Amino acid sequence: MKKIAHLTVAFFCFTQVLQAKVTTEKTTVLFHTDKYELTNESVNQLTDFIHQHLKTNDYEIKIEGHTDNIGDIAYNKKLSQNRAEEVRQFLINLGAKQKLININYLGELSPEKPNINDVYRGKNRRVVVTLIRYQFDDVSELEEALNPDKTSIHVINPTQENIIIGNKGVKILIEPKTFVYENGTTVNEDISFELTESLAFKDFVSSGLRTQTANDLLETDGMIKVAAKTVSGKPVKIKQENPMLIAIPTENRQDNMEVFVSDVGSEWEAKNQPITVANASDVYKTYYKTEDYPVFKNTNNVKLPKYLFDVSDKPVKPNYPRFTKAPKEPREDGYLRPIPWFRFNKDKIKEKQQSYYQAALDKYYTRLEKYELKHKTYEEAASKYTLDVKDYECKLEFWKAREDYRREEFQQSEAYQSVLKKHNLIYEANLARHKKAVEEWRSRRKDQMTAMGNKMDKLGVTDEKALNNYVFAFNELKWINVDRFYHLKEDQKQLVTMKGEDVGDERVLILFKNIESMLPMHLNEEKADYRQYNFPIGEAAVIFAYKVKDGKPYLCYREIDGSVDYTLDYIETSFFEIKEILSQFDGPKKS
Repeated sequence: MKKIAHLTVAFFCFTQVLQAKVTTEKTTVLFHTDKYELTNESVNQLTDFIHQHLKTNDYEIKIEGHTDNIGDIAYNKKLSQNRAEEVRQFLINLGAKQKLININYLGELSPEKPNINDVYRGKNRRVVVTLIRYQFDDVSELEEALNPDKTSIHVINPTQENIIIGNKGVKILIEPKTFVYENGTTVNEDISFELTESLAFKDFVSSGLRTQTANDLLETDGMIKVAAKTVSGKPVKIKQENPMLIAIPTENRQDNMEVFVSDVGSEWEAKNQPITVANASDVYKTYYKTEDYPVFKNTNNVKLPKYLFDVSDKPVKPNYPRFTKAPKEPREDGYLRPIPWFRFNKDKIKEKQQSYYQAALDKYYTRLEKYELKHKTYEEAASKYTLDVKDYECKLEFWKAREDYRREEFQQSEAYQSVLKKHNLIYEANLARHKKAVEEWRSRRKDQMTAMGNKMDKLGVTDEKALNNYVFAFNELKWINVDRFYHLKEDQKQLVTMKGEDVGDERVLILFKNIESMLPMHLNEEKADYRQYNFPIGEAAVIFAYKVKDGKPYLCYREIDGSVDYTLDYIETSFFEIKEILSQFDGPKKS
């Protein structure tokens, strides 16, 4: 029986740490039937709420509108929107920043109480206001807050089929008896399965992920980490022949993507497993490939006698005559050079130059005479070569015909035919076994592809919907990256350096505008700066550096303008602005 695994274990320790730095306050204001105007009581309630809790510039406000069930669904959806907008405008008038307010409206679809009487319906005519305040002690706390729901833990029964659904839409189908212990025995104890989803730039920053192999830059479209152990803490692994089926959602499917893995989220390793058009057949082929295709084996111990060709009189092809280059006449100006005015004995120098030139001329004429004789011989041989080739070809055809006739006589002999008959009997038996194995393989492959299609249906990624997902089979518990190479030659790379104020207590990254990629700047403690040796020349990018000081985030955000040396100039910012900047790097890029 299929079992859908939802989030069952919360990150209790993480929640406690985060709550100390991210404070959440809520208030709920109520409305009269079919009204969206604020009552006097609601006005006072919201005013007190804002004055009491809005004491920092680093905050966000979430507004959610609701109704009771009186009226139709469409009308109530609009009414809940009007209520949420009314509260939003009132908070703006009280001093809340418009860009820091997000609204949502659900109509009657999410009641606080059952709509069974007037009192409960009055509780459902509401707007919930949530104010989130941010304060951090260090950079790590800021990074964790960028993706607080990145990890979900699911307790599953490994003897059943399980579908893992992550907080950000990643789906994983796990078949029964997929998990084994280190010694290979099947796991029957419940499994604690941990899924970490990093599908956007803020997620990459939150998890300290980087997009590069040991030598190349990568373009990514999503990373996940899968880990598992028994609930009693025993390590497990996945059967080689029983991979998980993974679907990672995307808004802009890219070509030439493939699977990469890493233990820590950097220095990725290619698995040579491309992610092609996501239908069941392609998913099957990219993982299983064709290694199990039956290979024809002619296990025949009857060896056929071989005819030995008589090569003693086989014609030899003539060689083309060797061509001789003409000698080069010496240049007079190469020997009779101008004599500087300050030199003595100009006549002797001139006489010596003349003697060298004459000697070179004599040598040239001697070589020329020899060349003319050799060239005449070459022309005669070249003319004869054409006739020699024709003669050779005629003799070769005769030799081949003679040998073909002798070989045919050899193969028609009684001795050869006797051995051939035994040989063919064994060959036909081997061929019949091979054909049967191929048919069985095709049938098995068809069944496996049908099973793969059924799995994709269970994940909700049919051939049409698969275009919004990267779907692939995989059997390792690691960081998994949907990537493609961005190959760079050495002359396309350059060194970029950056000077910071608090070297080592800040994060310094390079974010690229046209490709889904980021590079870290590496700390050079000796020089007290940051360095990246593999920056691609000419690629549009920005410096994204951040740190925390006195509980507040500071940011350096500037263009890479073609120079190679930069200074990190920070300004105080907000957590919301950091998220907004990172969100600009998500979404469609150039293909």
